[in-house]
Amino acid sequence: MGFDTHRCIGCGLCVSVCPKKAIDIRRDGSEFSIILDDEKCTLCGLCSDFCFYDALEIITDGKRESFIDELLGGVLNRLEFVEDKCTFCSLCSENCPRNALEVERWLDYKNVRNGTLTCHLEHCSSCGVCEEVCPVDAVMMVLEGKLPFPKFDMNKCIYCGLCAGMCPEHCIDVQYGVIEKSIERISGNFVINRNRCSLCGICEDICPKDAIKVRRLLRGYIEISHGLCMDGCTICVDKCENRALVYKPDLNSKKRIDWIEDKCNLCGACRAFCPTGAIQVERHLIEDLAFENVPQELRPPFSWKDREKKIALNSELCTGCGICVEVCPITENPNGTEKTFEIIHGRNTMISEKGCSLCGKCVESCPENILWVLTG
Repeated sequence: MGFDTHRCIGCGLCVSVCPKKAIDIRRDGSEFSIILDDEKCTLCGLCSDFCFYDALEIITDGKRESFIDELLGGVLNRLEFVEDKCTFCSLCSENCPRNALEVERWLDYKNVRNGTLTCHLEHCSSCGVCEEVCPVDAVMMVLEGKLPFPKFDMNKCIYCGLCAGMCPEHCIDVQYGVIEKSIERISGNFVINRNRCSLCGICEDICPKDAIKVRRLLRGYIEISHGLCMDGCTICVDKCENRALVYKPDLNSKKRIDWIEDKCNLCGACRAFCPTGAIQVERHLIEDLAFENVPQELRPPFSWKDREKKIALNSELCTGCGICVEVCPITENPNGTEKTFEIIHGRNTMISEKGCSLCGKCVESCPENILWVLTG
């Protein structure tokens, strides 16, 4: 089993989906690590299949294994691409938050316009204007005897008529028809890195031709108890890799959180880091995965809220800048959650670790690198 600590976002979906309860996750500073019980683990690969952020993988003989694909007898198309509809505009790749899509486009100009071209060389003065103005390099002046005369490459010519219009001797005659409109003149290459795709659905939402369909592994919904939300807390929005949670003003001019279902992959990162339990995630597997050896009822979503935690702080090196206090969303509030930090006498002072959600904002923002967040 391979684990990439830089890609793990701490959502804990691997913990919830493991049928043997063989995996657990820990926070270590600004990164995460996994604890694997080798006696329980069967290397089934479900944790890898459901890791939407490509942090876990099962490798056998140098090849990445997929338990879900093996059960289905083929590859489960998490993202389907309809080439006949695509114009390869690249909007999907430009807006993909995880760079899982690569798009190249080629335009075929050949014979877009049909027609005929006749050059009366007996009237040509060899000025070369036709070669100069041709936008597709279809004209070349070639020496014949003492003077150069134009040669026309009809495989390049688009019958635009510029050469005829600019010729001072009027020795070129171009007759052209209407433009042939065809999607076949636009081609390209569309590559999906399925290991990086988090099934956010942004590509499907932004595609103007409905050429992309996202097929999620989980179905369900998220409930947000806005009464439990703390003013100024942005943890859930910051932790959502898919931009499925956004702030939207309500009628009282206060910021509230809206859930965008079409962008959510139900990984549960928002719930995992929510310090007040304001977010609940209900989810189940898609019908295609209704196999006896795949757990249909996922265990309750992972949460850091009640985990044993420790915040290590080197107060001697603290400059008292207060950035940690600013970025920490845990403040005294009606829910009874105590704030974590406070600047006293120019130094950061630990007030309470109890309310810490392990979001890691303090660690990531500390300019002196003197903060460390750990879990037991």
